[in-house]
Amino acid sequence: MLEPADNTKAESEECNRQANAFLGAGLGLSAYMATTAATLSFVCPVCAVTTPVLLGMGVYKKIKAKRLRDNQIALPQEP
Repeated sequence: MLEPADNTKAESEECNRQANAFLGAGLGLSAYMATTAATLSFVCPVCAVTTPVLLGMGVYKKIKAKRLRDNQIALPQEP
């Protein structure tokens, strides 16, 4: 059974908001990591592991949001 388009649109928007949060956190953490590496010659091991995870989750959520938007357009509208 197909979900109503409103639920798909809301889910897509929520997924997009989460993706932006993950990408922002990943970019901020990578900037912090680059700054500390340049100034202190030290890279936080947790930052080195967490940054790619956050960026990967952001990209995954962006792709999921795009697929949800594309499916919303493809869904037949109920009268």
